[in-house]
Amino acid sequence: GFHPFGSRVHREANILANKINLVRVTDPVALHLISKCLQSEAQKRPSMMEVLQHPLFWDKHKRLLFLLDVSDLLE
Repeated sequence: GFHPFGSRVHREANILANKINLVRVTDPVALHLISKCLQSEAQKRPSMMEVLQHPLFWDKHKRLLFLLDVSDLLE
């Protein structure tokens, strides 16, 4: 419900200054993806395929398998 570059009045200046406000994004997985997508340099932004493969879009089963694999590595 908010724009990462602020209000309409300040938005253009914030975009040019790369001043991003993501304090309202509470999900760390979503924050990771949004931050990557808002990189000022285009070559640093993920491709659409990378976005679609991001953990934010994994189903519950795939997330569980990932967590099991990580826990196995830690043991």
